[in-house]
Order: sequence, then C-alpha cells, then structure tokens
Amino acid sequence: MPNSTDRIYLTYKTRMTTEQRLRRTGYFVYTLLNWYAFLLIAVSIVNLSHLFIIPYVDLYSTLLSAGVFGLTLFASGEKYSERADEFKACYLELQSLYQGALPSEQKVLEYHQILKRYHNQSDDDYDDMVFDSYLRGKRLTDASGEIRLSKVTISRVIFRRVYRYLLAVSLFVAPLAALYIWVTPETKVERPAESK
Repeated sequence: MPNSTDRIYLTYKTRMTTEQRLRRTGYFVYTLLNWYAFLLIAVSIVNLSHLFIIPYVDLYSTLLSAGVFGLTLFASGEKYSERADEFKACYLELQSLYQGALPSEQKVLEYHQILKRYHNQSDDDYDDMVFDSYLRGKRLTDASGEIRLSKVTISRVIFRRVYRYLLAVSLFVAPLAALYIWVTPETKVERPAESK
C-alpha cells in the first residue's frame, strides 16, 4: 500500500538524477571546449610549421574559434555546477525529510515548503529515474500504486540516450573529419628544402 510520503522519495531521487545529468553535461561541455581549443592550437602550429598545406585553414580556424566562443558563452550561461549544487541541496533536504520521524501529514507540508525554494526538474529526468530504477530491479510506488514503466517511456529514454551519445561523438569527431577531408594525401607536402 503506497503512503503519502512516496512523492518525497520520488522527488528526491529525481533531483539526484537531475544533479548527475547537470554535472555530466557540464563536464562534457568543458571537455569539448578544451578539445576545440586544442585542435585550434594544433592546426595553427601545423600551419605555421609548413609540414602540411592545409587548404581552407582560415575557414577551419574560424569555425573552431566560433565553436570555442559559442561553447564558452553557452557554458557560462548554463551554470551547470551552480545548478547541480542547487539540486543537490534540494535532494539532501528532501532525503532528510523523508528519513525523518515527522508524521506523514507534516512531512507533506514541509515537502511543499522545500519545493517552493528550488527550481523544478524536467519530466525527462523523472523518466530517467524511473527507467534506471527498473533496470536496477527497484519497483516504485506513488499515491495511485506501483509506477508502471510504459513502452513509450522506455522508447523515449532510449531514444534520448542514443541521441545524446551520437551528438556527443559527432561533436568530437566532426572537426577531425573536416580536417581529414581538407588535408587529403595529395595536399600533404614535405617541407621545402632550405637552400645553403
């Protein structure tokens, strides 16, 4: 039989999922930013060394510079770490409330007070939490009984995860693929011999 504090448990577990997603995304964005910066420096050094002729090096450098600039603006605007810390503070309060000895009615009132102080998580994070719980063999309940994992939810979670993975891989590989296309074997030349 579900009790009225199940929503507290579900919310704090979802907030944990949100915090983890924000930290992963922040780490990914900063890693991608460093990757683009590294490629920009590497292309500049190779171009200056005259080991290879890189057609469209100005275009390539401009695109990488724009990527670095855009990612910097995006990362600073999203404030992943700050938002993750906020969700962590919320779920720690909710976890303490859930595990506390207050009567259920008082827990529910305090639950609503806590939620007023924090931003809400996304529905996608809730779906991810339910999906991950089922993968671990944990059955969840709410006020209406056991939470069923629908085929639609499973499809959405799997699609979203595959999409994020493919997007991440393509953002890392695309600059290398463009460089490989532009620096074909026939455009590679040896350094001109220095005259004595």
